Amino acid sequence: MAKSPTISWSSITHWGARQARPLGTCDLLPPALYEALRPRLQPLVAQIRRRRRVHLGPNVTVLFENRETVLWHVHEVLRIEGRASADRIAEELEHYNCLVAPPGEIRATVLIDGGSREEGERLSDQIVRDEDVLEFRVGGARCVADCVESRAEPGSPVRYVRFPLDDSLIDSERLLQLPAELWLRGSPPSVVSLPEETRRALALDVGKSTRSFVLEAAE
Repeated sequence: MAKSPTISWSSITHWGARQARPLGTCDLLPPALYEALRPRLQPLVAQIRRRRRVHLGPNVTVLFENRETVLWHVHEVLRIEGRASADRIAEELEHYNCLVAPPGEIRATVLIDGGSREEGERLSDQIVRDEDVLEFRVGGARCVADCVESRAEPGSPVRYVRFPLDDSLIDSERLLQLPAELWLRGSPPSVVSLPEETRRALALDVGKSTRSFVLEAAE
């Protein structure tokens, strides 16, 4: 019996050399095809998200996004909504494309879950106002998170941010060799060192690797 072909979403979505290109309708699978592939794609995407997820203190989770994690999320949103119009699909793509990082940046979803409502809303609004509350540090360099949402609802527990990298950090080798940390200002501040698997995932992004997520998940 012939083996089933290995699934590589990259061959379907043209991911790789053009990974900084915003998502378009040409990247979306037909609903029936996505439904058929979903059981096999889901565990692969789960592995990628696990490697990119960092818990920052008890109440904040940061998920470093890439083009494929965003593409998966768009497919899931459209799957839940059912038969979406062309206008609705375009709206979802526009909304989530802010998480597709251009060259020289890392982008992430910040989830505020836990603690008091007042503290969560205050942190959420501080991120929107770019009050330097969240930082990505590599070696001696620091990158302050900026909110990239086109429509930022006040007090939302979910924020989309970017970390603009300086020239010294646009180098996958530095991300692999130097210690990297996330800092959340507060009393006391929350600090977490990024594990090697997370730094490797970010190095793939910064290094503009053309490997598919199948290969990343299998490592």
